[in-house]
Amino acid sequence: MSKSIVLPALPQQNKGMSLKYFVVFLVAMAVLFSLAHAGTDQTAVDDVWTELQGWAKGAPGKIIALLSFLSAVWFGIVKPNYTNAIGSIIFCLMMANASDIIENFLTMSF
Repeated sequence: MSKSIVLPALPQQNKGMSLKYFVVFLVAMAVLFSLAHAGTDQTAVDDVWTELQGWAKGAPGKIIALLSFLSAVWFGIVKPNYTNAIGSIIFCLMMANASDIIENFLTMSF
C-alpha cells in the first residue's frame, strides 16, 4: 500500500491582470514620490540632540559604559567568549564617545 500526498494545483495566473496591477502600483508610487519633499528646518532635532548629549555625558551614559565594561570582563575572564567580550569593549568605547560620534554624524557633509 503506497500512500501519496496530492498537492493542490495552483490556479493559472492571468498575466493581463498582473500587468494591470503592476501599472497601477507604478502610477501610485509615482504620485507618492512626486508629493515627497525634504524639510528645510535645520533646528528640528536640536532639542532631542541636547537631551541625548546630556544622557551620554551624564549618569546614564556612565552607568551604561560601566555595565558594558563589566560585561566585557565577565565574557573575557569568568565565562570566556571573546566575541562577546570584544563587542562589549567596542560598545563601551562607543558610549564613552557617544556625543562626539553623534556630533560628527550631524555635521557631516558630502
